[in-house]
Amino acid sequence: MDKIFIAALVAAIMSLFLVSCEKSSYVGLEYSVPVQKTDTPKENTATNAVIVSGEFEKILPPEWGKIEGASISAVPADDEKGGCFDKKCLIVRTELGAVVVVFLREEILPEIADIVNYSFIKGNFDETYNSAVFAENSWIPAQAVDSKDRLEYLIEGVAKRNLRYCTLKKWDWQNKDDYFSTKVSGYEINVEDGILNVNYGGEQVLKIR
Repeated sequence: MDKIFIAALVAAIMSLFLVSCEKSSYVGLEYSVPVQKTDTPKENTATNAVIVSGEFEKILPPEWGKIEGASISAVPADDEKGGCFDKKCLIVRTELGAVVVVFLREEILPEIADIVNYSFIKGNFDETYNSAVFAENSWIPAQAVDSKDRLEYLIEGVAKRNLRYCTLKKWDWQNKDDYFSTKVSGYEINVEDGILNVNYGGEQVLKIR
């Protein structure tokens, strides 16, 4: 009887150490920055397209304001159960707020319709907001930082999610054979006069305003 009890106790203790993906690496889920989410129209408002230099220039909803910047980063797949891998995150910042679109890392970019149909978040997001964190069942603009021993996703300088490198060794994460990073290579992004251009592998893959 004693041997059975001891075996059961050991199994219970071991299960505590095998929690999937170390969800305890969430430092906080509450969102400390006041923002206002706005629902985009049901119809695709990006259908107003003109051809510029042979490329399609898509026009985002005017209520989002003028585009000021954009970034693409790697984020943990916290929106999927057991998501011990990374995805890509596109954040487009405007003068009135930002929209973040998380998509599979095998894809170069999300579809235009996906960008327009994501919830736009009103607020003041400067160039340090280059990524997103999954909180309150949605992706929220965040600051992605490669620290000494971990990747961090912060809001106003406060870490809301962190991933230690020792944890990422067990994950399917980009560049894990060389280094762990929130950065994604291959993209060239620039914004000029409210027009966002994204090149990948030397070729233009997105042009919107």
